[in-house]
Order: sequence, then structure tokens, then C-alpha cells
Amino acid sequence: MEQRPTRVLLLEDENLSRTLLAKVISDEGYEVMAAEDINEALDFIDNEQVDIIVTDIDLGAGQNGLDFLTSVKIENPSFPAIVLSSYRIPISVQEFLKEQTAYFDKKQLGDFSELLNSIKHFSKGKKTKLTKSLSPLDTLSKQQLDVLRLISTGYSNQEIADLRSTSLRAAEQTIHRMFNKLELNRDPKTN
Repeated sequence: MEQRPTRVLLLEDENLSRTLLAKVISDEGYEVMAAEDINEALDFIDNEQVDIIVTDIDLGAGQNGLDFLTSVKIENPSFPAIVLSSYRIPISVQEFLKEQTAYFDKKQLGDFSELLNSIKHFSKGKKTKLTKSLSPLDTLSKQQLDVLRLISTGYSNQEIADLRSTSLRAAEQTIHRMFNKLELNRDPKTN
């Protein structure tokens, strides 16, 4: 008896992205069920045998891909899923989705090999933990995050130094190190 191909549910609201991803995945021998919204994706879940979910986070107005994935994982926490997005997964959701979930930043997908490797990994029944979406902010210390908060609320370097009971030079050094970590370009024309 011939084994059926792994079925991948693809939830992506943008037609071009959905078409491209469906082609890339099906070209590797997987059966793709492409949905443009949550209702269509839920129909596939209810009426088809789905093996792996690939979902975008931003699905336009209304519920998002994480809402959909959360509803699926409430009933089956180990359901294999891959999240594609330009957004980070909130920490609270990361904890809930930690089993059998991979995350890829759409901007860094490149040739899709990592996505296809994750689908292959899941299709073989292998277990995994959530691959976290790293943010440059994750590299900042508590002190640097506090200074960034003050900058974002409009405080000057001197005011930051005064509020933190440090010298202006110390505040400027902290800001400089933080900007280097964030890989922000320094422009002498801007503050």
C-alpha cells in the first residue's frame, strides 16, 4: 500500500506569498492545502487529515495566525507548526507554543531551505522545541533597556544621566554601547 504524502496546511492571506509558498512546498512532494483565512484553515482542520501547519502571523483585520495556532494547540499541544512572520512571537505565546513549533522571519527565509528542512523534520515525526524569534532588544541589558525607554519618551542625554544618578559621559557611553548592539547607524545630523 502506497503511503500518502505529508499534508501541509498553509495559512497565508497574501495571494502571491500563498501561491509561492504552496509551490515551493508541493515541489518537495508534500500535499499543500492553502487557506487564505482562518475560517478556510479551520475547515481543512475539521475535514482533512492535516500533518503540519505553516501559518503567517499577520492575516489582516481580525484574528491572526497565532490565534488560529493557539486554538489548534489547545486540543493538541504537540501538533507540528511553523510560524512565518516579520513580527516576533510575544513571550507569553512562546511559552504556550513551545512544543513542536518552529519560527522563521520572512525576511530571512532566502531560498526556503530552512523552511523545507523543518517540514521534513516534522514529517518524520521528530520532536522539537520552539525556535525563538530573536530581537536585537534581547541582547540589551536591563540598564540599557531602561535607557532606551527614557530615550523613547523624549529625555535628553543629560536628563537621562540626572534620572539615573550618573554622569553625562556615563550616560553617553551606555547609549553608544546600546546603539552598537542594536547596529544603529550613527548620523551626525541626528540626535
